[in-house]
Amino acid sequence: MHACKTAWYIEQALLRLKPAGRLVAVVGRGMALDRIGFREWWSKIEERYHVRANIGMDGKCYGKFGTSFDNQIIVIDNNGPTPNEADVITGSGLSPHEACQRIAPLAGEDVSARSHRQQGRATRIRLLR
Repeated sequence: MHACKTAWYIEQALLRLKPAGRLVAVVGRGMALDRIGFREWWSKIEERYHVRANIGMDGKCYGKFGTSFDNQIIVIDNNGPTPNEADVITGSGLSPHEACQRIAPLAGEDVSARSHRQQGRATRIRLLR
C-alpha cells in the first residue's frame, strides 16, 4: 500500500479514536519520523495527538511469510499534542523482540481506565452547562 494512502487511513482512525484512546498500527518504513516526505505530516499529527512511538523493524524476519519489507510500529494517544518529540520512542532495523522491549513501558499503561476517566469528565462538563 502506498504511504500516502496509509497516512489517510491513520488520519481516519485517529478522527474516530475516543478521547484518551490509543492507536497502535503497523505501517511501512516510509512512515518513519525521519522520512523527509512525511516530516510535515508528522508535525501536524504531533500538534493534535501524542505520538508515543515510531519504531522501525527489520523486514528480514518476515521472509518466511513472503515479504522482507521493513515496517514501523506506531503508537499514538488521543490525549493532547506531543509535548516533546525527543520523548517519542524510536528505533530502526530492530528485531520484533527488540521492538517489543522498546515499547514495553507503554504496554503497562491502563489506556482503558484513562479513556473512561476522560469520558466521565466530558459527561460532567456537559451536565454542568
